[in-house]
Amino acid sequence: MKMNAFDKVAAASALCLVSLAAEAALDPLAMRWTFGNHEPVAMYRRVGNRTTGGIEGGALWLKDWHRWYDAEAPAVMERLGLNWTHSRFFKGLGWEEEKKDFPAVKKFVENCHAHGVKTLAYVQFASLYHEKFALEVPDLADWAAYDAEGNHLCWHDQPFRWIPCMTSAPFREYLKRMISVALTEGGFDGVMLDNVSSVPQCHCDRCRRLFREHLRGIADLAGRFGYDNSDGLDAPPRTNIAARKWIRLYRNGTAGRRTTYPRSSRTLGRIRIPSRRMPCSAGT
Repeated sequence: MKMNAFDKVAAASALCLVSLAAEAALDPLAMRWTFGNHEPVAMYRRVGNRTTGGIEGGALWLKDWHRWYDAEAPAVMERLGLNWTHSRFFKGLGWEEEKKDFPAVKKFVENCHAHGVKTLAYVQFASLYHEKFALEVPDLADWAAYDAEGNHLCWHDQPFRWIPCMTSAPFREYLKRMISVALTEGGFDGVMLDNVSSVPQCHCDRCRRLFREHLRGIADLAGRFGYDNSDGLDAPPRTNIAARKWIRLYRNGTAGRRTTYPRSSRTLGRIRIPSRRMPCSAGT
């Protein structure tokens, strides 16, 4: 039977869940998952229109809904027999902004545990809300991804939401610190990394340099690309022969980053289920 893109992702996700559950000595058939509230009020307000969960970003009742969810939703989950969810924690606005909500988040996690519901910390993998984040990290632009024309890559064309560059070491270290905070201070049972497969190729100076370094290791460079050295080769669009190597380099790098976070989290001795959300098709 031929599998479409959706079927392949669904199968891969199921295999990933089973293997992770086996590693954590959990029975996947006993895990009854429900979608949680993973967006902070600040994100809804900044978007300003209908977004995650069909919630209106400008709704006057938004804060009241968050308070109701934190206080009442875990008991509802218990009545319905649900025992896994995820919670807002780090959306990409920067910890100095998001830690303001941390006391309420920890109370929600405690409430979930009181009702037998395990909770994953939502960690956004593919967004930098630079209008806030840059106040905490002045060189945030160095963490960002760029297109071939030197423009910031933005999540779903939202100009306030830069996409990060996966070769940025400071960005990777920041995410690991957020995971550490979630697991050592937040009381979470694990981490959910969102949008891990939604990061496009970056054309920043660092990525272009890494691409040229990658090509130097290829035998018969002239036979492959027409040139006998890679010093002048640039990270290409998808329309020429070098694009295959570029995409492979960047995707392999992104995959490596995805495995880094669960590995680093396990050293904290608390994580049991690292979850990764992957879209079923590009652009979703």
